[in-house]
Amino acid sequence: MAASAELFCDLIASHSGRDKVMKVLCYTAKVLSTPNSTIKIDNAKKFYIFSSRISQARATLRLVDDLPTILYALEYGLGRHEKNRFDALLGVLTNIVDILFFPVDKICWLSDHNILQLDETKKSKWDVINSVFWSLSVFLNLSRVLRDYHEKHIAGALLMKERAVGNVTNDDAEMARKRYEQQRIMESITVLRMSLDLVHAVSSLPKGYLWGGEIKSWKVGVIGSLSGLLGIYQYVVKIKKSKKH
Repeated sequence: MAASAELFCDLIASHSGRDKVMKVLCYTAKVLSTPNSTIKIDNAKKFYIFSSRISQARATLRLVDDLPTILYALEYGLGRHEKNRFDALLGVLTNIVDILFFPVDKICWLSDHNILQLDETKKSKWDVINSVFWSLSVFLNLSRVLRDYHEKHIAGALLMKERAVGNVTNDDAEMARKRYEQQRIMESITVLRMSLDLVHAVSSLPKGYLWGGEIKSWKVGVIGSLSGLLGIYQYVVKIKKSKKH
């Protein structure tokens, strides 16, 4: 029990870990905010309010996320350390989209809290722009992850081939195989999590754009909850590994 409590404290000690917990709470409540045979209307309204408040809190915490993103983009530069120009281009485009997302997100936040007075038409346009940048960011990041996953899968296949022809010792090959399998599992989870995020992001677009506006609210809640739980699992694994070392 004490170990679990300590692990949870380690999880929420960082902004990233805390956001993952809040994400699960937000979207789980969103699932429960749809009235049905087991959830009464009054309780559904309470879950809706809870989900809305947590979502607003997450948006508020994002107000200070732009500086780390800008510093990372400056360090990344033109991606000269990447293996090829296409990966470098993907990286640069991702950084540009991420940087542009934050001022748009701030405008939406200011408008939601009536600090910036916008009519409904303008507010709706900024919300759409916000969703577009969010969707592009997730798509570009997923593309980078998929390319990296493919390259590592090829490297793992080559390792197994070298072991078969005896170019490496069995002990070394076995250790490398275990590390490769562990990495592949975690990377597979990353691909699944980001795929869920892409489905979620595109669903926030207006109707007529891919599947925008076509997914029911409770289904969006399920998608967001699953993504959040996968993110928590990966973060917990990372914490445990860091403690071992």
